[in-house]
Amino acid sequence: MQKSIENIYSDFVTKVSLGRKKSFESVDSIGQGRVWSGVSAKEIGLVDEIGGLTDAIKGAAELAGIDKYSIRELPVFEDPYTRLLSQLEGELKTSILKKELGESVKYFNMVEEIRDLSGIQARLPYFLEIR
Repeated sequence: MQKSIENIYSDFVTKVSLGRKKSFESVDSIGQGRVWSGVSAKEIGLVDEIGGLTDAIKGAAELAGIDKYSIRELPVFEDPYTRLLSQLEGELKTSILKKELGESVKYFNMVEEIRDLSGIQARLPYFLEIR
């Protein structure tokens, strides 16, 4: 475990020293496994600027010479309130269908499931129910 930690630290210091154009020893003497605040890291030359993710993306675009770009966050999280309403809507729909169709609701559900499938399908003209 200790050897693994030492390898990771050595790899990190190597990458920082190359990126900062400093010697391995110089970066190692600064780091020593310590955690630096953003302000302190800027003062000792470990970072160029202090900012957030948006600033980093903007800086990366400038370095790459890209004028127009877009940002898309994945996965897209649904608002909890909207999700709750969707669930209630689905439960209400199921309840109404069960009331209207009775036992036949299972066939409606099977047809809906088939409708939602994509690609080429080979289907039997009947449903098998094994009990």
